[in-house]
Amino acid sequence: MASSQRFAFDISALLTHAGLALRTLRIAPNQVLFSQGEPADSIFCLESGRVRLGVVSSLGHEAVITTFTAGDFVGTESLAPIAGKRQATATAIEACAARMIRRDEMLRLMGQRHELAGLIFNSLMARSIQTQSDLVDQLFNLRFLAPVLGACTNARTQVN
Repeated sequence: MASSQRFAFDISALLTHAGLALRTLRIAPNQVLFSQGEPADSIFCLESGRVRLGVVSSLGHEAVITTFTAGDFVGTESLAPIAGKRQATATAIEACAARMIRRDEMLRLMGQRHELAGLIFNSLMARSIQTQSDLVDQLFNLRFLAPVLGACTNARTQVN
């Protein structure tokens, strides 16, 4: 994932000097940053630590979609043209620091600072490509494992 260190400007300094009402959050390991179903009203710039993004099925099974590290933007669904709800839950893997930026403030800043809009776009594209690649890997692994798991189930049934 492309982090802010790869760009010609310092994202942290830009956010600090942009006149935004920013809050720096300190997030403990296993603490939830935002939950599936909540309003997508803010975006987070992760300054340190790691965060996982996951969904929970109705049976209580969690699937991790992706992980984020310092320099990544978490909660980018808040930038959609029509504000909606969070589609997943973001949870700290380790102690984190993140800047919370309200949706309206980030959209205003992106309109004023085109390099920030470009950074967000590049971040979204890189994240999308990585997520698709991870999904393809998982699907191929499941396709490979399905016959093996089926054989194990059949062997166990024959033993019983």
